[in-house]
Amino acid sequence: MGSPFKKFTNLWLTYSTDSGQYETDSLGIQRPVNPVEKTVTASVYQGTLNPSETFNDGPAVSRMYVTGNLVEPKLQPTDLPLNQLIKAKFVDPASGVTYTGDFSIEVLVPQRFKAVSKALGTQISGYFLTVGGG
Repeated sequence: MGSPFKKFTNLWLTYSTDSGQYETDSLGIQRPVNPVEKTVTASVYQGTLNPSETFNDGPAVSRMYVTGNLVEPKLQPTDLPLNQLIKAKFVDPASGVTYTGDFSIEVLVPQRFKAVSKALGTQISGYFLTVGGG
């Protein structure tokens, strides 16, 4: 059964994982070859918006906290990076405007009941960040 939130998908997260193949460089260090790009989708709603925060005299960074549920896959992939910036695309559900930036997963919330997770998918929350407003 698919996610009940599929038609409300508005967040795409793209990250790289190891392909399982490695090569040894000239210094004898093994490095991954051909990383695999994966995309996770979610249906999230806007929480708190903190526009135009400036860090260390750098560019203006908009930071928006969102929460929702994973759509595809419905359950958390074991290789989904936590506490890292992941490439992201967010579509504002009210205006339809698409923003590109980064996403930092704050927490993946396990459901108390297995059947709820199977039906609704893993809950996700975190920060969507854009530089200069998107």
